[in-house]
Amino acid sequence: MHFNPEPAADGDDLPHLGALCRRIRESRGLRPTDLARACSVEVSTVTRLEERGSATPETFDRYLGALRTLSPGAWPLHRERLLRDLFARRGEVAEMQARLETVRFDLWPSPRRPPDLTAALRALEAEPYPAILTDSLWFIHAANRAFFRLYSVDPHAPFLSTWPGWHILAAKFVAGSPPRRMYDDHDQYLGRDVVAFLETAAPYLFTAQMRRLLARIMTLSRENGLDFRAWWRAATSFSLPFEMKSLKRTQTFQGQPIRIEPTWRAFPADLNGHGRAEFTLTVITPCDAAAEQLFAGLRHDSRGPEVYFAADYDRDGDFHVNAWPEVQRDFQAQARRTEPA
Repeated sequence: MHFNPEPAADGDDLPHLGALCRRIRESRGLRPTDLARACSVEVSTVTRLEERGSATPETFDRYLGALRTLSPGAWPLHRERLLRDLFARRGEVAEMQARLETVRFDLWPSPRRPPDLTAALRALEAEPYPAILTDSLWFIHAANRAFFRLYSVDPHAPFLSTWPGWHILAAKFVAGSPPRRMYDDHDQYLGRDVVAFLETAAPYLFTAQMRRLLARIMTLSRENGLDFRAWWRAATSFSLPFEMKSLKRTQTFQGQPIRIEPTWRAFPADLNGHGRAEFTLTVITPCDAAAEQLFAGLRHDSRGPEVYFAADYDRDGDFHVNAWPEVQRDFQAQARRTEPA
């Protein structure tokens, strides 16, 4: 089934793999004729790949080989693997979108939650270090008390009554937000976070939800005097040097620098017959004595509930991307295109 929701943004939108390839080519100052000559194909073949995402495996392999050969400087082989994986999944966009559609905030606080979610929630409750449960697009569904303490999050802050308050990346592009205040070198760590987002969410890159999420983060960052757009274009043109080997970083807590590192544990979930979804328990671990001492104090702070749920703050049920009006319009448009004539 051909699936292509309406564009989520203007020229920043990536509707399919061909658009991503074009961005990479253009970032290296290469013309379609350069690629065609190196691939020994017609220019129309390159254009068809970039404009429609349509190519045979042999043509795509030649295209990547030409990018590797013609690119000035080092070619990131680990990112080439990402492109090859996206090509292998090119027929699965509708399936990946449907998988995302099953994700809801209100499943977690319910005593009738699916057993797999109960297992993930129990792991969060038992975690002594700061931790959160997130979905494949980095929306935070639940956070433990230590996480709120680490980031000096006031449970009654207006920030938590907005959707960016429950998205890992969006929150960092809101001026004055708790996570934004924690870092002493925003440029260094934001670049790493954007690359990590690309690499972990890549299977969903061309879904309606991901495209609309990216558009909103771009608007949000622009309104806050920051520039997610530049970071994202650099990441998706493979122009950032970071790899997701380690996200160790220095952040400040009450004026004291500490070294921390996020670690991950996957929780695949069967949502009671409504489909499968992927969730991740992200744990913030200490990397130095100062952080270890601080985290010990966080463990002994018993003020407030053990777990905070996004659903308790999402009063109108519109925080998650699945509920956004623009995404709903995409779903409806896609349904109309697949109706029999």
